[in-house]
Amino acid sequence: MEALRHLEQFRRHLTAQLRLEDEHRPMLLSLDEQEEYTRLLARSWLKRGEWSVACDPHWIQVRVKGCRCLSDNYADTGAQNRSEDVLESFSLAAKLDPHWFKAWHTLALHNIDILNLFTTPKKGQTESDTAIDALESYAVTAVDGLQHQDSPVCLH
Repeated sequence: MEALRHLEQFRRHLTAQLRLEDEHRPMLLSLDEQEEYTRLLARSWLKRGEWSVACDPHWIQVRVKGCRCLSDNYADTGAQNRSEDVLESFSLAAKLDPHWFKAWHTLALHNIDILNLFTTPKKGQTESDTAIDALESYAVTAVDGLQHQDSPVCLH
């Protein structure tokens, strides 16, 4: 957990250097430095997501239209938005470095994990219980991530 705390400090430092939270302050970095810091920030977001998943194998908990769907071995520890935090980390990594294959691939795979949770029938659960209609955003993000990872532009 200490490593995750240091990563958060590093991410906040890069965010401040890139003026992402205060666009009105003048940029003090050269264009090359901005590109390098942006790539580092993307990688720190990806690591944040990967470490969050590694620290909590029960990270998937999703609320969709009042339906709370949890992984089979989920143990409630009070965290409300773990899965959204993980997906946001991977999404930000992909947005910050849109040509990075690994970020798109990881984002797609974790959205597919959530889709699998909803589409795998559980004992005593009907199809309507899974709120499949509400899963559109996960499906779209998964397909988008898979398309980006196959793009020739992303292979550098």
